[in-house]
Amino acid sequence: MIRKGFTLLEVLIAVAILAVVLVAVYTVLFASTRLTEDELVSRDLQFQLQERMNRIWSEMRESSQSFVYVYSIVDTQLSDSNQSVIVLASARDANNEFQTQNAQPVWQKLIAYAPHWNSAVHQSELRRYEVTPAPNEYITQGGTTPSITVDADTITLGTAPPTTIDRATGERLFVNLDYFRGTQNGTWVRMDMSIQNNQVVQQQSMDLQSGVKGRN
Repeated sequence: MIRKGFTLLEVLIAVAILAVVLVAVYTVLFASTRLTEDELVSRDLQFQLQERMNRIWSEMRESSQSFVYVYSIVDTQLSDSNQSVIVLASARDANNEFQTQNAQPVWQKLIAYAPHWNSAVHQSELRRYEVTPAPNEYITQGGTTPSITVDADTITLGTAPPTTIDRATGERLFVNLDYFRGTQNGTWVRMDMSIQNNQVVQQQSMDLQSGVKGRN
């Protein structure tokens, strides 16, 4: 009985076919894994965006319609120069405890949300700033509208005496910001914010009167 083996040509053809099949399988598996990873990253980013946006709304709800201010600014450093700064009063102290007296909030600080161009990394960001203690001119139950000036480097609140915030400080909430705009109409505040790379937090609105019922 004569056993016939494989010729060199047959072996080479078989190896080539096997290699093609393995590359195809690897490509499919890699693409599937990469898609899953991209989806997880996208979901995680969306979760972070919504979590931080909810934090902003939560601080507004704890404030008062008399102490939530929306200012339009023009900052030529930003790609969209027409944006907004939102300033509000907070009754949370350094220990994050909400302070009240006679069922009314005792204001502890001012919080400002403002877009900022970070020249170190060449990106636009939304940052959160705190002024503690808040200037007395803002802490009256009747509410006053503080003057505000925004330039390339600072946010200045009030005039007697003014309180200056360095725009390079503060907590970075969002990066790759296209724009941040606020609209105030009576007791309503609407925020429009867009993040680059198609991660968009679209228009959201809140009735400040219902959000702070019993605190005005």
